[in-house]
Amino acid sequence: MFASHVRAVAIATIAVAFVNGVAPPVALGQTRGSANLSTPKQLKPSERALKRSAMDAQPSAGYRARSVGRSLSGIQINRLDAVDVDAVGVLSNSQGGFGTNLWNGSQLLFIKRLLAEHPERVRSHVMRGLLRRVLLSAATPPKGAEGTAFTSARLEALMAMGEYKAGLALLEAIPRKNREAAFLTREVELHLVTGKVVKACGTVATEVTRRKDRFWQKALIYCQILASETSKAEFGLALLQESETADNTFLTLAESMINGEPKLPEEFNNISLLHLAMLQTAKLALPMVTARQYPAALMTIARDPTAADRFDALEIAAEEGLLSGVTLRKWYMAALPAAGSATDMDARDKVLGSQGRAWLYGEASRSKIPVAKAEALRRIMESASEAGRLGGVARLFEPVVNTLTPENDLLWVAPAAFRMQVLTGQQERAAAWFALARRNASISSDASVIYQSLIPLGAMMQVGHETYRKPPPLDNLSADQKILFLSLFHQLGGDVSLELLETLIYRSERHTPLPDPILWLRMTRLNDQKINPRVQAASEPTRVQRPPVPGVNPVQEVSEPTVVAQTLAPSCDGASTDELPRLGERILMMSVIMGDQSLGDLNPIIISEIVHGLKQAGLVAEARNLAMEVAVNAGL
Repeated sequence: MFASHVRAVAIATIAVAFVNGVAPPVALGQTRGSANLSTPKQLKPSERALKRSAMDAQPSAGYRARSVGRSLSGIQINRLDAVDVDAVGVLSNSQGGFGTNLWNGSQLLFIKRLLAEHPERVRSHVMRGLLRRVLLSAATPPKGAEGTAFTSARLEALMAMGEYKAGLALLEAIPRKNREAAFLTREVELHLVTGKVVKACGTVATEVTRRKDRFWQKALIYCQILASETSKAEFGLALLQESETADNTFLTLAESMINGEPKLPEEFNNISLLHLAMLQTAKLALPMVTARQYPAALMTIARDPTAADRFDALEIAAEEGLLSGVTLRKWYMAALPAAGSATDMDARDKVLGSQGRAWLYGEASRSKIPVAKAEALRRIMESASEAGRLGGVARLFEPVVNTLTPENDLLWVAPAAFRMQVLTGQQERAAAWFALARRNASISSDASVIYQSLIPLGAMMQVGHETYRKPPPLDNLSADQKILFLSLFHQLGGDVSLELLETLIYRSERHTPLPDPILWLRMTRLNDQKINPRVQAASEPTRVQRPPVPGVNPVQEVSEPTVVAQTLAPSCDGASTDELPRLGERILMMSVIMGDQSLGDLNPIIISEIVHGLKQAGLVAEARNLAMEVAVNAGL
C-alpha cells in the first residue's frame, strides 16, 4: 500500500508538471530507457516548485482572525496575536514543567552557548531528568529570542539526549503553519528514526520538489528503498553520486541496501538520524565505541538479539536514562538467557560482566528463595560498582530488589539493597534497610559493622532530623571521602566545621577537574538568590557559607578564556530575585559544569555547590537525590 501511495504521488506530480509546461523533476521521475547521467549534477526542483518555495520563505503572519468589517450583534472581534513558537512546550506546571518564568532574566545568546556545551552529556540521572523538564517546559523564551531559534536549540538538545519521542511531541505542540518551513527536516528525521515511515515518506514525496536541500533527495531514495522501488532508488542514487559534496556514509548504506547486501561504511563521519534510521532498517549495528555517541545506534544494539554487546548496550541505556523503566526491563527480560543455559558457570570464581549479571538476574527473578535472590544481588552490586554502572544496574534490577523484605535473615545484604534503592529514588524502602541494621547493631558485631558502613549515607538521607544535625564518626572513610561527605552534609543542612573542611581540602593531593572560573562565578552568584525565600527561610539559614574551591580564585584573570567564558558578562541588572529567577539557566550551567565526568570523580566542592544551588531554587528533593546519587557512586 505504501509503494502504491508513493507511486501515485509521483505520477500526480509529473502530470501537473507537464500540464504547466515544465519537465518533470528527476527526483520523482522513472524512465524506461537508459538514463543520461552526464548532464544533471543534482536533483533540481521545477521552476514552479521554486516559486512556491520562495513564497513559503517569506515571513508569514501567524494565526489571525479575518477582518469582518462590521460588528455582529455587539460581539467584539479582536485580531489574534501571532503564535510564539519559542514559548511552546509540552510540560505545564501540573505536568512537571517549571512555569512560564523559567527563562525570565536570561539572554538567548548565553543560553544557546550553554546548550552548545552539551549539557546532555551529564552522567547524573537526577540532572538529566531536570534537563529534560527544562527543555520541554512551556515558558516565555529568553530575551533576544526571535522566530524559532530557541525552539531549534531545545530540539537539538533533546535529540542529542535520545529523547526522540519527546522531540516529536514538542514539534507537534507547534501549530502546523508555524513549523512547516523551519522544522520539516527534523520532523521527517524523527519520524524515520522512531519507525513512523509512512508519515515521513508522505512528507518527503510532497516536499522533495519544493526544497533545495540535498536531505530531501536522500530521504526520497531511502523511502524508495523502503517501498521496494529499487529502479527509482538506483536512478536517484546515480545522480546523487555525481555531487561534489556526496555523503559517503549515505551512498554506501543506500547502495548496499539496494543490492540486498547491507554493509557498514568503512568510516563514519557526521552520522545523522537519517543514517541511523537506515542502520535500523538494514539491521546493522555500529561498533560499540561509536554507538555510545548516538542513542539511536545504542538502541539498535540493545534490540538486536544477535548483538554480542546487547547487555552492555542495555546497561548503558539504563545508566543514561534513554528508556523508561517499563520499556527498559521489557527489553532486558526478552534478552535474558533461558533457564539452565549457563549451568556450567561458576558463580563464585568468575568475574562478572554484563552477560554474567544478566544470567544472575534471570536466576534471581525465577527463584522463590529470598537468600538466593540476595546472594545474586550482592554479587551484581559489586560487579556493577567496578564497571561504573551502579545507577543503570540498580534501575534494571529494581523489581528483584523490591521483592526482598528487610528482615534479620537478610541483614547481610542490607548494604547492597540500601544503595540500590537509594539510586532508584526509593528513600523509604532504603530507610527500612538502614533501620534493620541499626536495630541489630547492639546485639551483633557483624550487624554493627554493617550499620557503621551505612551511617554516612543514612545521616545524609535523614540530615533534616534533629538526630543527624551533626556529622557521624568518619573513621572508616578515606580523606577524599570525608571531604565529599562533609561538603554534601553541610549543604543538606548539617552542622559542619568549615575550618575542618577547609583543612581537609587543602591537604588533599587528589587531582580533581575544575570548572570554567567565570562560569563558576556566575553560577554561584545565582545560587545566592532564592526563587522562593519564604519557603526556604523556615528550614534553613538565610545564607550558607561556601568553602573555597582549590585552584579557583574569585578575582583571578583567565589568560585563555574558554568558549563559555568569552560570552559571560557579570549579572549587574540589580533586579530582585522574583524578577530574575533564571531557573533554566541555573540548571543548564550546573549540567555544563558537571560535564561528562564519572560521578565518583567529581570535585566534592563543585557538586556540593550544585546541591546548594538546587536547594536555593526550591528543588529540595532533587538536591537530596543528587547528593545521595553522587555519594553512592563515590563509594560511601
